[in-house]
Amino acid sequence: MIRKLTAIIAAMLMLCACDSTKHPVEEPVAKVRRTLLVYMEARNNLSSAALDDLAEMRIADIPDDCRLLVYRSINGADHPELVEIRHNGEITLADYPAEASAVDPVQMATVLADVKKLAPADEYGMVLWSHSSGWRQKSPALMPSRAYGLENGRTMSISNLAKALRDSDLSFLVFDTCYMGSVEVAYELRNVARWMVASVCEVPIPGMPYDLTLPGLFDADITRGLQSAIDITVDSYIADPTQLCPSTLSLIDLSALDDLAAEVKGIIDNPLPEGFSPQRFSVDRPYASLFFDLGQYMQALGATTTDALERAVIHERHTDKIWVRLAIDHCSGLSVYIPGIDAGYGLTSYDYNTLEWARYMGR
Repeated sequence: MIRKLTAIIAAMLMLCACDSTKHPVEEPVAKVRRTLLVYMEARNNLSSAALDDLAEMRIADIPDDCRLLVYRSINGADHPELVEIRHNGEITLADYPAEASAVDPVQMATVLADVKKLAPADEYGMVLWSHSSGWRQKSPALMPSRAYGLENGRTMSISNLAKALRDSDLSFLVFDTCYMGSVEVAYELRNVARWMVASVCEVPIPGMPYDLTLPGLFDADITRGLQSAIDITVDSYIADPTQLCPSTLSLIDLSALDDLAAEVKGIIDNPLPEGFSPQRFSVDRPYASLFFDLGQYMQALGATTTDALERAVIHERHTDKIWVRLAIDHCSGLSVYIPGIDAGYGLTSYDYNTLEWARYMGR
């Protein structure tokens, strides 16, 4: 009887063991201090630059308590994938369908959810890597529009970008893309992260030197690290006499954007002085008519204080000129569109009046 009871118990244990193999318990993934996602949309003419930047990332110093993930959608690849960059190597964490578009806000939100699941962290940062055109969301015929990204003719508007990032729990955003340092973009994104790094003008194709800037993006002190990444990037262009490209970068505190908007709204209807010539941040149309220096504009409108602007832009660096042709005499760290300057661009042609900033200003 005892032997029979023992046999029954053994059989039950075997059944339990077999059943557990059919329904394995998923081991929780250990949290790290920070996970950084580089969202690399390169199904365009930047695919070669993407490979160069990936090579820089592989030799960067990544702290042991942090993780570097890259969502890469690159010309020539069979499909987009999410990979983790480790010291001199990488592993694939997730594959996505070949038809998945990096400029689809649903796809971006999916990738961000996967990052949280596969690389949970106390805090998250994100680098957006691709083409972009600031707040410019729609173009007249025959003028390519980029907003964020350019993939097989498709782009993502800034309002859709804000929706895609809404539940991302990001501490900071870094735009290694053109023209995203506009007050309109910052205001649209003010509720998706605390900090934003962006350029008021074009970003040279080499962009950030990631082998040098990634340690800053992993710094436990976020503002110190982001300032370091800005300084390293701009200094690398200033120090190289063969580089004719512009380089401007700002660290923006998005929590200060509501106060800044209120300050601008209080003076927005004041007349500009006769002969006002705003600082432009491009030498090419249409961009030369869309991005002007916000600080200079506020002073021209008669602002008695720029306290809110100074709280919003806590660090700014720039080269002396843009493409050796346009001097940067004013650079507050944020650009703005000025209706009436070079009439014919902006309000209706590019959906400017659909932006939250424009609606708040009564445009």
